[in-house]
Amino acid sequence: MAFQASGPHAADRALEAIAAGYEELHRFPSKALWDKPMGKFNIQLNKEWRAMPKGISIVIGCSTFPTWNSVTGIYGSLVTGNPVIVKPHPGAILPIALVVAEIQKVLVENNLDPNTCQLAADTFDKMITKELAEHPDVKVIDFTGNSTFGSYLEALPGKAVFTEKTGVNSVILDSAEDIDKTAANLAFSLALYSGQMCTAPQNFFIPEGGIKTPGGTVMFDQFAQKLVDNITSLVDNPKAGPFVLGAVQNKKTLGRIADAEKLPGKVWLKSRSFENPLFKNARVATPVVVEIASSKKEVFSKELFGPIALLTCAPEFRGELTAVVQSEPSGNCAVSELTN
Repeated sequence: MAFQASGPHAADRALEAIAAGYEELHRFPSKALWDKPMGKFNIQLNKEWRAMPKGISIVIGCSTFPTWNSVTGIYGSLVTGNPVIVKPHPGAILPIALVVAEIQKVLVENNLDPNTCQLAADTFDKMITKELAEHPDVKVIDFTGNSTFGSYLEALPGKAVFTEKTGVNSVILDSAEDIDKTAANLAFSLALYSGQMCTAPQNFFIPEGGIKTPGGTVMFDQFAQKLVDNITSLVDNPKAGPFVLGAVQNKKTLGRIADAEKLPGKVWLKSRSFENPLFKNARVATPVVVEIASSKKEVFSKELFGPIALLTCAPEFRGELTAVVQSEPSGNCAVSELTN
């Protein structure tokens, strides 16, 4: 995950930030003649406008996609004249350190101070994020991570703060043209990177009356078994499973998976570990699938980060549902708009 999105996909985001910054810098004219008639004479002023940077920017990296989630803030600040301090997650320093090193090379080649963009690495034992964020000279903060820390950053006075925080992704299975392909696609999305993506599905809502398909109605238990079978088939495929799942970045995720199996509901599929043939010491966990009652909103309304699927038999939907599906560079999908 640290490197897969660090090439062209991350560069796409960097280029988009540069283009947006360039557009803003050229939105207003740099100079203009102001002419005001005053009866027998006119007053003329030659006016000039200059874009003024806000100040020092810090980009706080995340542990799962350190490059993909950092370059937008880095280049957005650089193109608008703000020096950048990149504070990587202590568990994912190397990928973004390589990016910062390349940026510094380009700055030197153009006779600019390489410290315009610099790395501020820390450790789990002595973290410096709050110290940096609260510094009065820091005016721009870009953060990807949990909602608790994101909300703290947003509450800091005198800062322009951009955050990507916790997300809970839900799938409403109202109907399907091909339920088998749908189950296979959802199983893949759940297993991809062991569910450690912002677009990974967590909650699966199936109508009480079943899922409408051209071949008939597929009831809750039938779909649950299809999803489980597809997950198992993918995981047990030695040419696909280890490489789709990858590794679990944080050991806390393993604890979350174990806790999910203790949730109040039927466990359709337990998580298990296996040995990755290329990385024998890798931390691996397969998806867990649990049935949760629709009344247990306190369970499925919060993010359970990792390969955790919650299946809920939901009341009948009214009206027609239309979903706009957006592809991610990794091949995963996210529902970007849902209308009823």
